[in-house]
Amino acid sequence: MTFSRILREFARRLKTINPWHFVWIIFLSAEIMTLLLNVLQSLLRWERISAELIFIGIIDAGVNALIISPLAIYFLRHTARLEEMNRLLEAEISERIDAEKALKKSIEEQKRLEAQLMHAQKMEAVGTLAGGVA
Repeated sequence: MTFSRILREFARRLKTINPWHFVWIIFLSAEIMTLLLNVLQSLLRWERISAELIFIGIIDAGVNALIISPLAIYFLRHTARLEEMNRLLEAEISERIDAEKALKKSIEEQKRLEAQLMHAQKMEAVGTLAGGVA
């Protein structure tokens, strides 16, 4: 298999992966990097690797990667859904406000037309009365 073919296959498969898995991978990578940096710092500072430091680092990375990261992802996904729902509700509210404005304008137009009709009926009655008097 050529390298370009491998890259195309990798890109094709990336499209099918849940994007939240990438977030988890980033969290996991950060924990591994933190663990490696702690080990390097131990080597530079004390010229030895502390077994306790590695053990605590592995426990910490495991807890973060297996418990805290999935919880953070869950809340991020939940927040994203809430934001989408807020956008939809805001759009619906905007539509309702526009509909209320159009209804108010329609009612005002109807009242204006009714007033014109009443005025025309009054003028007709005055005309009929004047015709009867003449």
